[in-house]
Amino acid sequence: MSLIKIFLILILLCMTIAESTNPAPNTGYLCITDGKKHPQLSSNINITLSKLVAETSKDGFSISSYGSGTNKVFGLAQCRGDIRKKDCSICTKAAATEIIKLCSSGNDARIWYDICFLRYNIKKFFGKVDTYYGFPYSNEKNVTNPELEAFNDGLGNLLNEIGYDL
Repeated sequence: MSLIKIFLILILLCMTIAESTNPAPNTGYLCITDGKKHPQLSSNINITLSKLVAETSKDGFSISSYGSGTNKVFGLAQCRGDIRKKDCSICTKAAATEIIKLCSSGNDARIWYDICFLRYNIKKFFGKVDTYYGFPYSNEKNVTNPELEAFNDGLGNLLNEIGYDL
């Protein structure tokens, strides 16, 4: 093998390793706090987050709780359905680490990444609709007329098929 081929293979290998161990930066976070330090609550948050990271890497979704009384913490973590387990695990670990740094005394914290989401709260939120906070996303690319026509044709066909199936 020539030296150039070996060099290119090494560069590609390094890029792959760097890409798989460093998730993209978070796309947003929310931290709500009462401004007080709660040592037991902080410990329970860490335990809840550890449980979430371990369980989410198996199925891409997990809910967990830990503690009792006013120090009980509820948590949820989830990954997009098209994400590999390894990437889900990397993302939830990064989310748990980052949210502790960003929201060390938070009672309610959420962090969004492109491929995963993590949340904890001192109030039980499982099964409740949450419209409190979100991030609007938009496509920053311009769509040309041929692309728009193709999209509209595809959308029309899809809606027609759905209508026939009903």
